[in-house]
Amino acid sequence: MGKLEELLADIDQLEPDDLLRLSRYVEQRTRTAIFAMSVEQLEALELLFRPVQQNAALMTDSEIDEAIDSAIAEVRRERKTARGH
Repeated sequence: MGKLEELLADIDQLEPDDLLRLSRYVEQRTRTAIFAMSVEQLEALELLFRPVQQNAALMTDSEIDEAIDSAIAEVRRERKTARGH
C-alpha cells in the first residue's frame, strides 16, 4: 500500500470532530497555495490587468464602494447557494 492509501485508511478511522478539523485544515491549505511565477509571467499579468487598473483610476469613491458591495453580495449568494439555503 502506498503512502496516500495509508493516509486515506487513517482518515477513515478518524472521529467526527477530528475529521472536521482535518477538513478545515485541508480547505485552508488549498486556499493558501503559493504559485511560483517567472518575471515574464508576472509582466504578462501586469499587462493583462493594466486596463482594469486604468478604468478603476477613473471611478469615483461611490462607484468603487458600489462595485465592492456588489461583489460581496455575489459571494454571499454563491456561498448561500452552495450551502443549500
